[in-house]
Amino acid sequence: MKITVNGVATAFDAAPSVADVLSADNIALKGAVSVQVNGEFVDEGGYTETVLNDGDELDYLFFLGGGSRR
Repeated sequence: MKITVNGVATAFDAAPSVADVLSADNIALKGAVSVQVNGEFVDEGGYTETVLNDGDELDYLFFLGGGSRR
């Protein structure tokens, strides 16, 4: 099956969960990531239960912290 992960077509042998995709991309700090599946945000608590289907689009971004120096 194929899904698009951050704009890149990616093949999986079986239907992965969001957690599976993040693990495959070596994302360890799942609390520092925002995830959308087909344009809908997924709560961090639902990463394991949210299973992707063929043709789905998953996008994730990392939260960045910082501030100004004054």
